[in-house]
Amino acid sequence: MICNFYDANAQDASIVGRKAKVLAELYKAGFPIPDGFILSFQFFRGWIHKIVEQDIWNSNLENPTDENYLLLKREASKLHLNDSQKVYLDQFLERFHDSEVFMIHSSYKEIGLESTDFNSDISLYGVQYGNLENAILEMFISSFELLNTKRELLSHLKDSFPGISVIIQRQVIGESSGYGFIVNSQKMLQMMSC
Repeated sequence: MICNFYDANAQDASIVGRKAKVLAELYKAGFPIPDGFILSFQFFRGWIHKIVEQDIWNSNLENPTDENYLLLKREASKLHLNDSQKVYLDQFLERFHDSEVFMIHSSYKEIGLESTDFNSDISLYGVQYGNLENAILEMFISSFELLNTKRELLSHLKDSFPGISVIIQRQVIGESSGYGFIVNSQKMLQMMSC
């Protein structure tokens, strides 16, 4: 459900998405990546089922209008972490102080449409410890933003929803914050192998 950067599952894009996978590989390679963890696709499975079961999901697939998109987004905004999600999250947050500030990034599952840029970057910075649940929900809802801008993807999704994972990292002050490594991570890995 949740992976540390050094966990084997964190290096599996089918579990955490492409961006999270590359970040875990950079961490493993010894780059100074700020401490954090990944909420995997499984973490959001219950939320995804709730959304896909809604009539508005099918309405949005059949007729992807701005109005249907806003209704879908409104339904998603009603979601909350369940007890199990909170327990897992609290376990991973134990190593952080209540005064920590976080940066949060989305990571998406490959959906067989390599020619598209669905794996767009969405990030939040300056997230306070006490606001993490809201920020996690905002990242989940951000996937609807991408679907709305890439409506041609909706016809490919049928009854499924593209997997989303969320990367939560300690925000650090400095010339590089770890996020810089994600921006062009493939080139960075190629440079490392030279």
